Amino acid sequence: MKIVYISGQISGLERDEYMERFAYAEQLLTEQGYKAVNPTRFFICRHLWAYRIVGYVGALLYDLWRLSKCDIIYKLPGWRSSKGANIESCWAYHMNIYLLPPKQREALDKKVAKHMEKWAKRGIPSPTTILSRKKPLTEWQEEQSNSSTATAAAGDGTNTMSR
Repeated sequence: MKIVYISGQISGLERDEYMERFAYAEQLLTEQGYKAVNPTRFFICRHLWAYRIVGYVGALLYDLWRLSKCDIIYKLPGWRSSKGANIESCWAYHMNIYLLPPKQREALDKKVAKHMEKWAKRGIPSPTTILSRKKPLTEWQEEQSNSSTATAAAGDGTNTMSR
């Protein structure tokens, strides 16, 4: 059984998005009879505290080590916009690791892209998006002080602070 390493963009994407993309590619490759190596399942990628210890370079070196043990590399659509995926691609070339055959690669690219379009259209924001929308405490405090000042100036005596 051939072992396929899945390469693609992780940095700059929301966690839910890249996890979904890699997991779907893994599922498709497994259905085609390959043993898929999904870097988002590596311990370093799944646990933020581990990533903070080893850092980007440490995680990339671990990925390259795992890639070295594979027969084939599959590059997800959009891989060119990732520094790490470009490094993995160069590494695979120099280690004589083959690309997935063109017909299979094109078919997978279409399926992954279609799946991600459907996934994005669900309209449910990911937890990462929700957390990033929260205002910093200083902005919240400024808004509260501005509304308190405006209320005090109006003299209506209502309390604008709410939980």
